[in-house]
Amino acid sequence: MSQRNNEKLTKKKRFGQYFSGVRVADLLVSLLPSTVSFDGIVDPMAGIGDLLVSASGRETPGSSVLAVEIDNSVIERCKDNLPQAIVINDDAFNCSEVIRHGGWGLVITNPPYVRYQLQKGENEFDLPNAKSIRENLSKQISKMDHLEAKEKKLFDSIICNYSGLADMAVPSWILCAALAKKDGYIAMVVPETWLSRDYASPIHYLLLKLFDIKVVVKDIGANWFDDALIRTCLVIAQKKDVISFEEATKKSTYCIDIGDELSGESSLIEKLYFSGKSGKQALSLLITSQQQYRQSGFTGRAEQTFKIFPNILQSGIKHWMKEDENLEGLKTTQIPLELADSIPVGHSFKFCDLKMLGFSCGQGMRTGANDFFYCHIDNTARNTKITFRPWYGKTIDIEKRLVLRTLQNRGETSSIIVRKDDLSTGLIYIQDEIRESDFDKASTDIKNAYRLMPASLAAYIDAGETYRVKNGKAFSQLSAVRTNEKKTKSGQERFWYMLPALTNRHTPDLCLTRINSREMECLYIDKSKEKIVVDANFVTVWRDGVESKPLAMFAILNSIWFKCYMELTCTIMGGGALKAEATHLRKVKFPELSIEAQEQLEGIGKKIFEEKVLTNDVQREIDRTIFSSFTDEEFNEFYKDINDILDRKLKERGVSHD
Repeated sequence: MSQRNNEKLTKKKRFGQYFSGVRVADLLVSLLPSTVSFDGIVDPMAGIGDLLVSASGRETPGSSVLAVEIDNSVIERCKDNLPQAIVINDDAFNCSEVIRHGGWGLVITNPPYVRYQLQKGENEFDLPNAKSIRENLSKQISKMDHLEAKEKKLFDSIICNYSGLADMAVPSWILCAALAKKDGYIAMVVPETWLSRDYASPIHYLLLKLFDIKVVVKDIGANWFDDALIRTCLVIAQKKDVISFEEATKKSTYCIDIGDELSGESSLIEKLYFSGKSGKQALSLLITSQQQYRQSGFTGRAEQTFKIFPNILQSGIKHWMKEDENLEGLKTTQIPLELADSIPVGHSFKFCDLKMLGFSCGQGMRTGANDFFYCHIDNTARNTKITFRPWYGKTIDIEKRLVLRTLQNRGETSSIIVRKDDLSTGLIYIQDEIRESDFDKASTDIKNAYRLMPASLAAYIDAGETYRVKNGKAFSQLSAVRTNEKKTKSGQERFWYMLPALTNRHTPDLCLTRINSREMECLYIDKSKEKIVVDANFVTVWRDGVESKPLAMFAILNSIWFKCYMELTCTIMGGGALKAEATHLRKVKFPELSIEAQEQLEGIGKKIFEEKVLTNDVQREIDRTIFSSFTDEEFNEFYKDINDILDRKLKERGVSHD
């Protein structure tokens, strides 16, 4: 990649720039009521002005249209696109012109998505950092004369308490919500992850309390942005009086899924047909009617608004929620509402989590330089014969203790049981051998603990110090590798080619793929012969004590309940893959399991282990054991419901449920 392209990419990441484009902008505007004109329209993060171009003409006569954009390199293009508007090159969080007497009738924007790591301290583009954004946002709210005291109190609470891990979209949401006048609208282009990310919970709360969320549209085809890695949502909401959280949970929203099949040259919904109309007219009729409707590439349905935000109360009531509200009745909503609704009437559970069942989870081995530490094992050789990656291109015999079998990718085994003999990836794991050339550098306190490594391995390490990877550095100079070194006053105790000692997260009992292009599944690691290392491509699970039952947990993590839970709470990537992290797994709730139920599940797990396959009948048996308190009739209906949920979620990301 050229230096110029690198600079453009760096700038794009720092500014969070993903310009909406004509088709996305037109679709967003078409979601607004067609009969309404707006008393003033503003885009506080306008980019090149494409959203305001589409909204042009929707303002009431005599009212203003304002575009604010911080990036001076695109401001002229924005002015050219919006000759009728006022265009200002400024930071919306510190811009007096963005505050309008009485508020704005329409706030429309595609907010920047800048990760919190990039918002720290000074930067080459002289952009505001996270601290100044929070401070300036609070000052802006205090100046808005259209906000009532109770509204300002709500905004202040959220501004003070939203997570420091939030990306810049969170304060952008808050600003846009505040700028809208009563009965005014906000129209937002957002990533689908905003629905489930923990740090977005204050925004969910704010929207539920202060807005009617009219329409949410999901891009299930992932074709709206060529260069974005996650799917997109469009959101239309109308500002109302502050209401109780309990009252907010009773409202509904029209939810739309749009696929590639509807797309045409000029519109993302060109091929939508309803009631004799097509395109935008058909969409407007559907939103007005709130009718459930399905055609190829389109699903529309009215849903309880609260269900849009599945995680808002899973971790309990947050400190930014008002203390005087009656939320006690909602405290027990620890699970996604779609799952809660599937539980038969009259049943309530005490829930448990992974930790309560005696297990921990994390992420597998991250070497910092896979091309150095990973090799190929020749399973047909009598001795341990390994071939290094192409950059070295040599094969050597090596002592067994210096290379560990490793599961690097899901494709390395066709079974859900991971066995040593199935794996051909090895990890170069050096702990007490050093090169002859390193003896003089070694600490006097520990020199006697080391022995001389084989010459062939030393030659490989030598080559790793001269070979240059893509960024021009040797393996030994990579930041994630240099931390392997440990130095004392008397010399080195650890060298760059020595990975840290393995822990339970590296050699777990179970693992789940982090990026899932198909239905999620749990793999059992058979460590009966020797330890197996699991790569960072997996979420890893291990027992906390000798009484923990890994085969039972193997069964539980292959239940339909668990698969639904993860589909509802994990992140969907642009290509339809489901991204699962240890944080997601830690939050999963299971009905509290008796010792008897755990023993039954251990038996089911053993059956899967022996047969090396999970059949549909065994899958059903797992969930039947977890929900043993249901009658047969109740369980049959429940099992159908959760399978329907799983089917729908998989189809949304283009996966079939076998």
